[in-house]
Amino acid sequence: MLFYQFTGKLKDENEFVNDMASRQQKRSKANFIQNKAEQYWESAKDGSCFFVVDIADGKALCAAVSYKKLDIKRNAAEFFAAIEIDAEFETGDEITCRKLFDLLNTAERECFMNRRADVLERFRIDSIDDLSRRALPFREDFFKTVEDEKELYDRAKIMLCGETLIPELDRILTAEKSVKQYGHPVHYIIESDDEAAADGMLDTLLPALYARDRIISRRYIDFGREYNSRTFAEVIDAAFESCGGGTVVISLIDELTETGDHLEAFGEQNFDTLCRQAAMFGSKVLFVFRLPRECTAIKKRIAELLGGMTFIEIKEDNVESDKARSALEAMAAESELKSDELLLDRIQDGKTYFGSELRKIFADWYAIKLKTEIYPQYSGFSQCRAEVIRAEDKGGAYDELSSMIGLSAAKSVIEKALNFYKLQRLYKDRGIDQTRPAMHMVFTGNPGTAKTTVARLFARIMRENELLSRGHLVEVGRNDLVGKYVGWTAKVVEDKFRQADGGVLFIDEAYSLVDDRDGLYGDEAINTIVQQMENRRDSMVVIFAGYPDKMEGFLNKNPGLRSRIAFHVPFSDYSVNELMDITAHIANGKGLRISSGAMDKLASIYKNALVSKDFGNGRFVRSLIEKTEMNMAGRLLALDPERITADELTIITSDDVDLPEERQEKTERRIGF
Repeated sequence: MLFYQFTGKLKDENEFVNDMASRQQKRSKANFIQNKAEQYWESAKDGSCFFVVDIADGKALCAAVSYKKLDIKRNAAEFFAAIEIDAEFETGDEITCRKLFDLLNTAERECFMNRRADVLERFRIDSIDDLSRRALPFREDFFKTVEDEKELYDRAKIMLCGETLIPELDRILTAEKSVKQYGHPVHYIIESDDEAAADGMLDTLLPALYARDRIISRRYIDFGREYNSRTFAEVIDAAFESCGGGTVVISLIDELTETGDHLEAFGEQNFDTLCRQAAMFGSKVLFVFRLPRECTAIKKRIAELLGGMTFIEIKEDNVESDKARSALEAMAAESELKSDELLLDRIQDGKTYFGSELRKIFADWYAIKLKTEIYPQYSGFSQCRAEVIRAEDKGGAYDELSSMIGLSAAKSVIEKALNFYKLQRLYKDRGIDQTRPAMHMVFTGNPGTAKTTVARLFARIMRENELLSRGHLVEVGRNDLVGKYVGWTAKVVEDKFRQADGGVLFIDEAYSLVDDRDGLYGDEAINTIVQQMENRRDSMVVIFAGYPDKMEGFLNKNPGLRSRIAFHVPFSDYSVNELMDITAHIANGKGLRISSGAMDKLASIYKNALVSKDFGNGRFVRSLIEKTEMNMAGRLLALDPERITADELTIITSDDVDLPEERQEKTERRIGF
């Protein structure tokens, strides 16, 4: 469905001024034009609807709704003749749905339309209008057409999308234009973690389809996280109906969302609703899903809900170092600057790069060149950056870590890492090239000492301080890293490192990789891990976690692995006092207080538990509090409800605290709590 606005310049500017000298005469003239317009609607074989919005200042402002692409200049001339207005076409183009609603309001107010609802109901978009006065659950936009199709190929090459986008451009552009639009043989999935890169792919793909009439409207609507609404399920059909002949984009790309959380952030129910309804509109609406790179689970969900539709995946190339340097040289040449070692040395041999990563590298280099060469009079201002770095807030995750009980060693290491990373950024801002050492870590400690929790906070801290490009956390264990057959493991490990690139890879109980008898799978995994740690040393952090003795033996098996570990962070068992502080913190978070008698009893329990085998630390505290809450509930429900005070409802007594039963050997351990 296409929406148009067009204007006509009256050949006799005084004609309507004289005819509409009074309000009554204006209403009469408007009603005459309205009737003529309605007759024109009814005679239109293509079902299109034309109407006058207003006539003023020697111009007629008009609009049209059509299921087909219009030759707006020719159709406007026919419409002017049909409503007996002597006017010459002036301007015309597609408009958004919201703009159409505004024009309908004006036409009804100026008496050029009887009931705006008639148009909306006729085209089955009335439910969108009901919501538009508040907030549409989607964004509307237009893509730009291109005169020279070679420009589309050039875009694909510059964006480094040649492996998937250029073959699809060939399939689209080598075909002749269709006489009519038959439907959509394929739909698309665009994969990138970079919103600008995804925009570029979309702005290349859609003009190509438009050039061959695979889509007939330049307008598209984009459902994204910020446009979701509690009522949007009510308007999906109308929204899709409004895009017949056009495009619906469903965007799950959000740089602020951690890996794996994109679907949750978008809204799983909303996403399922969109997919189910898309299945019914796939023949007349083009659907494009914009997804993050690591999106296996989301694509599986799309396949389950849209199994009858075919999707082409468009994604950034992952290029080797030589091609990456060539791409940077091309960017420099396009900017009329000569590439140098400061730019090209930022590419590491053996590492692969996405186009969006290379554009960021180039942008940083270009900013330095502007200050140091093109406008050297501003080079001294880079010194101001040092004060900004020193005074920079460290974010909510840093504050959260600082407020945690104990963990002095972990806090000290993270403080050192933050300061070091910031110094590297200062070097970079000043144009001083520094090769930073690897920042990989080993977390050692018993279960429940918050190793996983600290790793998650560390990833967030790095993101909030812009010290890692993505700052997400990918957690893996043996089953996630070992392939089914010998020779498969290297690819599995590489995929996990690629998924974690720009963030933190947390390998839980890594020593389990070498527990198998023949060692083939484990050796393959360890060798690949060491290689990837070196290749991605300045773009991600690897954290190994587990028991102290086992981790020491694990590191001894591979000297190359040990040499790449920068920080060894011990997580000590909590003391009785720290366990008591954790208890108070958990209770406070639940809105509960603990009596002095209950605290004494808990302290005694913790003292005995500390010497028991496989003590659970923070996890033991959490489990004990949960059992205490259940005991508290039983005690309170046995009392007379009328006599229970508000104070009694929120205080834990010593009677609520049970002495723990004799502990049994655990068959499964998890790191963190």
